[in-house]
Amino acid sequence: MAQAKKSSKDTAAENAALRRRVAELEAALASGPGRELDIMLFDGMGMAIYVADMDTHELLYVNEEMRRLFGKPLVGGLCHRELQGREEPCPFCTNDIIRALNGEVYRWEFDNPLVNRHGLLMDRVIRWGDGRDVRLEVCLDISERRRVEQEIQCRDAVLQAVSLAAETLLGSEDWPRDMQTVLADLGRSVGAHRAYIFRNRTAADGRLVMDQTFEWCAPGVTPQIGNPELQGVVYEEACPRWERSLSLGQPIHGPVAGFPDNERLALEAQGIRSLLVAPIFVAGSWWGFIGFDDCFRPRAWSSAEADALVTASGLIGAALSRHRTEEDLLRALASQEALLQEVHHRVKNNLQ
Repeated sequence: MAQAKKSSKDTAAENAALRRRVAELEAALASGPGRELDIMLFDGMGMAIYVADMDTHELLYVNEEMRRLFGKPLVGGLCHRELQGREEPCPFCTNDIIRALNGEVYRWEFDNPLVNRHGLLMDRVIRWGDGRDVRLEVCLDISERRRVEQEIQCRDAVLQAVSLAAETLLGSEDWPRDMQTVLADLGRSVGAHRAYIFRNRTAADGRLVMDQTFEWCAPGVTPQIGNPELQGVVYEEACPRWERSLSLGQPIHGPVAGFPDNERLALEAQGIRSLLVAPIFVAGSWWGFIGFDDCFRPRAWSSAEADALVTASGLIGAALSRHRTEEDLLRALASQEALLQEVHHRVKNNLQ
């Protein structure tokens, strides 16, 4: 959560700089027939570059950035094997496309799972030193830009779900029923596999415990709402860290493999690989928490996701506070009406 956030101005400046670099590179590639010397000019620009035979797929040249990225020499190997881990030519190979472009640059984007990077690729046919036409590919790493874009998209999806939750809960006459809809919307918005709410209470011995009260599960995920191990859980025994953090308004998130052993074992028994938990406060008091599970990957939750879901927990707390106030008012009105009826009854009896 301490991760620095980029402003829209910073992101716009980075995108403008990226567009300038791409334009300069494409202009250089389009300025002549292209030979080895032209390629060497780009060797120190932080872009991955390779040249491959278009018929045999042999790698004829790779620059220093390519060798650093893949951690091996590469030259002499087959491009689909060395760069994609495939035994056959890639089904998405652009050789046929760039052959038909008569020297023009073809731009596309691709996620490479071998190096876990997202690149803007620029492919073109060039003339090699021995006179043959070969494939030149230049890759500009835009992984960070892609990550920021995805984070913004995710944040917007969560905020939309939060907005719908506000409309649903604040206008609800049956909030326990509508809470299921809210959890489903929020869970889907972040790609979670479970979304749930735990409520605090004080046990007979005076210790603070938690009970699971609501849950939504994605299809194929085992529900935990009927798990007796999640009822009457004593904070100081099971997860004292949670009581300290949540009571101070601090969320807990991350892959459970890095959690203390007592927490990790209990969470892994529920099939949880990663979670995000945010406290719920009602009328200034810590009421419980809302949580989201990822059951299939050790997910690192983005700051945008965490912030948006903390907003959701605040909204739920406000809705619960409103309903509590309404219930108190109805009880007060009922008590007053009963008192008035009693007074009326006694006055009537005295007059008889």
